[in-house]
Amino acid sequence: SVCLSETLHFTERKTMKLTTSQEYFKLFDCTLAGYKHHDIQNPASILNEQLSLEIEPGNKHDNTAVAVYFGLQHAGYVARSILKEVVFRLRQNNYPLYAKVTQVDAAGVVLSIYAPTQTK
Repeated sequence: SVCLSETLHFTERKTMKLTTSQEYFKLFDCTLAGYKHHDIQNPASILNEQLSLEIEPGNKHDNTAVAVYFGLQHAGYVARSILKEVVFRLRQNNYPLYAKVTQVDAAGVVLSIYAPTQTK
């Protein structure tokens, strides 16, 4: 797997590969914020695909924003409702979190965030 880091440069970003022996559990469900303003215009196209998470300390709107990526494509952001918990886990515990778009409908886009079972 790839360690997600705050210092990861755009050209170095890779899709995290999960090992088949590792089990993951769902930590949170939230909305995928801002997807209409980024690279993925049709979030249904990445339904159930593995997405990486990256803290953006230089974000002009929120220095704790967590961006969601599908490879090099910026899909949007983790919703503010769970942002503090996700940032804590990424920074303090070095959890290899990943996300998936699990639902797309008229109400919005649901993002599910997962962590390894040993971190439960």
